[in-house]
Amino acid sequence: ASNFAKWNTYPLAGYVVLGSNGEMPYLSEAEKLTYFEAARKLIPPGKLFMAGCGCESAHSTIAQVKKAAALGADVGLLISPSYYKSKMDNAGLTDYYTRVADASPIPVSVYNMPANTGVDMSADLVVKLSQHPNIAGVKDSGGKPSQLCPSHPPTPHGFHGAGRPAGGPLSRPRAGGRRGGAGATRGRGGWGRGPAGRGTGGGGPEGRRGGPGRRGGPRCPPQRPPPG
Repeated sequence: ASNFAKWNTYPLAGYVVLGSNGEMPYLSEAEKLTYFEAARKLIPPGKLFMAGCGCESAHSTIAQVKKAAALGADVGLLISPSYYKSKMDNAGLTDYYTRVADASPIPVSVYNMPANTGVDMSADLVVKLSQHPNIAGVKDSGGKPSQLCPSHPPTPHGFHGAGRPAGGPLSRPRAGGRRGGAGATRGRGGWGRGPAGRGTGGGGPEGRRGGPGRRGGPRCPPQRPPPG
């Protein structure tokens, strides 16, 4: 509670609760729901509450997102399933995220974290998923700034992107969050409840332990005009 009281004094758009930089994979479902319930009481109105709900199966993820929504979460953050890595191709991941997004009562965000999952989602896959009205954004921690740059087909207006290249200097703002706890986001923008809510602001990923994150963001290489 004291950490939230401190972070709430900063101009943060909101929080990620149960991201991938803590003990989230080792918590039971009851423990996760306890975190969500406690966080909702400490996150002020008007600040985003993004809940880490990704599980290995679509039906388990759907159940988790619905419970998080009932406890007041605004967005479900869905790290990609990874146990059967050879099956996590574009077709498999499209089916997984589409099933969850179709059933979720709140917007969901794709989450690419290959350092932890061993599955690296392609930019083309993210562009395809962005067409779904209830997939509101992507958090990409793959360490490839080029995947966040405008060299790929455009995504719908308002599709939200945040990146934290693994171990690199191009990190987005981040703060707090041990034991898979709360991190901070900036620029809530259009994130909202329900399929119509897409993110348009400059939100950020969940954070490491410590104080408020520094300003930053991916730097894309200069875009050259096509030959001819």
